[in-house]
Formats: sequence, structure tokens, C-alpha cells
Amino acid sequence: MTAYVLLEIEVTDMSALAEYREIGQKAVAEFGGDYLAVNAKAEALEGSWDGTKGYTLLAFDSVEKARAWHDSDTYAPGKEIAERAMIRRVTILPGLGEIV
Repeated sequence: MTAYVLLEIEVTDMSALAEYREIGQKAVAEFGGDYLAVNAKAEALEGSWDGTKGYTLLAFDSVEKARAWHDSDTYAPGKEIAERAMIRRVTILPGLGEIV
């Protein structure tokens, strides 16, 4: 069943963002992931959002594929960049077929 990955990112070093994106996009593609949404035109319907955090929603064929992407050697350099250039949260959300 499909698994979704929600990335919540606040960039603290903009100079590192392009390199992170390049690595991240390559790794997502390698594991068959798809970009479903980014926050280019996000809008808070409830609560508040000051626009300082970015959101990306990915889809993978399974939770195992999502974990394999996250733990891969391909994505490892991206995680190193993220540790020094971002405040972020990465969450796996199993598709409904995984939990029903």
C-alpha cells in the first residue's frame, strides 16, 4: 500500500538548499517516489502558519520503500546537509490499506 512522507522544513542556510534539493530529488526518484505537493501556494485553513516552514508531500509504493529511501546511501548526503542547514521533521504516513 502507498505510504506518504511529509517533510516540514525551515531553512536556516539558504545557500545549501539547491544542493539538498538535487540530492533529494535523485534519491526520491531512485526509490520510485513521487512528489505530490509542495507549499508554493500553501494556505492555512485553520490555525496559523507564518510561512517560515516549507512542506513537501511524497508518495512511495510502501512504508518499506519510504524507509529505504530515507535510510539510503543516496539520500545520506542530503540528510547531512539538512542537519546543518534546516530545522525539519520527516514523518511517514501509511496509506489507509496499511492500517484498516
